Amino acid sequence: RSIGFLWVSAEELGLFGSQYYSENPIIPLDKTVAVINLDMVGRTRTPADTGTVTGEEIWVLGGDSIGVIEGRQSKILMKINEQTLAQMNMVGDYTYNDPDHPDMYFYRSDQINFVRHDIPALFYSTGTHRDYHQVSDSPDKIDYVKLKKVTDFTFMVGYNIANYKGEIVVDNPFSKWGEK
Repeated sequence: RSIGFLWVSAEELGLFGSQYYSENPIIPLDKTVAVINLDMVGRTRTPADTGTVTGEEIWVLGGDSIGVIEGRQSKILMKINEQTLAQMNMVGDYTYNDPDHPDMYFYRSDQINFVRHDIPALFYSTGTHRDYHQVSDSPDKIDYVKLKKVTDFTFMVGYNIANYKGEIVVDNPFSKWGEK
C-alpha cells in the first residue's frame, strides 16, 4: 500500500479543507483504506492544565499517552492501533472515543469527512490545554520530546497499516450508524 500525506486548511472554520478533498479527491476514495488524523499533538500536561478553557474541561495527556478518538469502523484498524501502542510503549486514552460524548470530538476534526465516506480513521490528539484557542498558545510550549514520540508512533501506525497482509475491513461503516 502507498501512503499519502494531506494537509488541509480551514478546520476551525468548519472542516472545509477536508470536506473539499473528500468530495474532490485526487486519489479515488475507494482506494483509500484508512485515515490517520493528528490534531493538537505537541503538548504535555502541566500543573496549569486544570479547569476549563473555551467552556470545556481541559484534557491534556502526559508523556507516554495519546488520545485515541475513532477506530470504531474497523476492528482490524483498532487492532493495528493497539499493537502499535504496545510496540511503541505508549498508552491509549479512550476518554473521548465516543461519538456521543458531549464535547463531540469525534465530529470536530478532519477525519470526520472521510468517515462519512466509510473510510475508517484513527484520530490522535494529546488533548486541550490551558492555551487552547488562545493567543498564548506559542511554540515554546510544545514538548518536542512528546511530539517526536507521537510522530514516531503515528509513523509506525501508518507503516503497520501499509504492511498489513490482509484487507482493512470496514465492519462497522459509519453510513449504517445514522448521521448525527
